[in-house]
Amino acid sequence: MRHEMDSWTVRHALAEAAARAPERTFLQVVDGPSATYGEMNDLARRVAAGLVVLGLRKGGRVMTMLSNGLEAIAAWLGCGVLGAVEVSLNTAYRGAPLVHAVNACGADTIVIDGAFLPALAEVRDRTPALRNVVVPGEAQADSRLAGLTLLTWQDLVAGNGEGLELEPLFGRDLAAILYTSGTTGPAKPVLLTHAQNHLTASRTRACARIGADDVSYCFHPMFHMAGKFMAVYGTLLAGAKMVLDRRFVPETWISRVREFGATVGYGHGPMLEMIHAVPPSPHDADHAMTRVLAAPFPRRIARDFE
Repeated sequence: MRHEMDSWTVRHALAEAAARAPERTFLQVVDGPSATYGEMNDLARRVAAGLVVLGLRKGGRVMTMLSNGLEAIAAWLGCGVLGAVEVSLNTAYRGAPLVHAVNACGADTIVIDGAFLPALAEVRDRTPALRNVVVPGEAQADSRLAGLTLLTWQDLVAGNGEGLELEPLFGRDLAAILYTSGTTGPAKPVLLTHAQNHLTASRTRACARIGADDVSYCFHPMFHMAGKFMAVYGTLLAGAKMVLDRRFVPETWISRVREFGATVGYGHGPMLEMIHAVPPSPHDADHAMTRVLAAPFPRRIARDFE
């Protein structure tokens, strides 16, 4: 007997959103490209097909070490379509923390920005399981990476995704691995199922009352569940538009909200305090945002911020 949670997967959610409104804009990267729901579904399938060529199947693990951008979203969704497990690495990892994260998850494939490739090269001799490296953007040649299969993003998505054979996928299946902050020792890998991530997104959508006409604005990194499984996934379930910023800059927060017509925002207490500390402007109320989902919201600034 099938259960409702069987379909609580990224694969089902993306396919349904693309079928409902293929021409609706799903993702707009600040100072970068945009993609409709139909285009993102196509790109995710191409990513999945490329991973199959590298030998990945359902349950296989793929590390990502990516700055916010189109590739970060497409790599995550492509893993979800295939049923592979995405292992998101903190882009600040260097040295021993990076070695630990790479070795602890057991993955042999990583999609990594060219800017972080030197950090990987520095620890190559301590990551024996690594075999495949996919690099979006420019990458400098490095002899320390000899022996690895190096591909560009274009290589990964070269196929059209047609004829892609997918294994059955259920909510109970493992979807992602996120690492803890590592404040009390080496960062611990946390296993997250598709259903758990879907429920997080669904509750975010309900709590923030996100509808198809909303515009979400997010600056959280995609190795953090607030960005990926709350903001982006919650927006996807609503069929709304996601504006993804490259990084958090308190001084430009309100101007970004205004520029992109954002109606929903996200933040943590310290971030909201930094935004609140920016000197007031006569244009501060000139925006469309009506909801900010925050945890926690510092009481001393809450009323004034609102």
